[in-house]
Amino acid sequence: MSRRDELLVADVLDAMRAVQRWTVGQTREAFLADEMRISAVEWQMLVMGEATKHLPESILARAPTVDWRGLIRLRDFLAHGYASVAPSELWQIATEEVARDLPAVEALWMSLEAP
Repeated sequence: MSRRDELLVADVLDAMRAVQRWTVGQTREAFLADEMRISAVEWQMLVMGEATKHLPESILARAPTVDWRGLIRLRDFLAHGYASVAPSELWQIATEEVARDLPAVEALWMSLEAP
């Protein structure tokens, strides 16, 4: 595995952690009323998908429970269909899917760090 791959996994992990920090403790209503928080979460989701797009299958296979293809599709949707992004969908992805996948990405990161 290359150093570049490690950095890409770190980018995914950092973005997921940022999304979690910016949504945990928030209510759905408070999130939906906060334009800046919505934009920040949207950007981090785009970063997650972009970094994932460049990871080789051999790395993705090490965390099979993560919906890697979903992250890539989300990135493509955010980049190309941005005018139709519903903040309520971002909330659902952040609070359910990112929250679900974060432990697996953390474990992947730890396995890359191990000697």
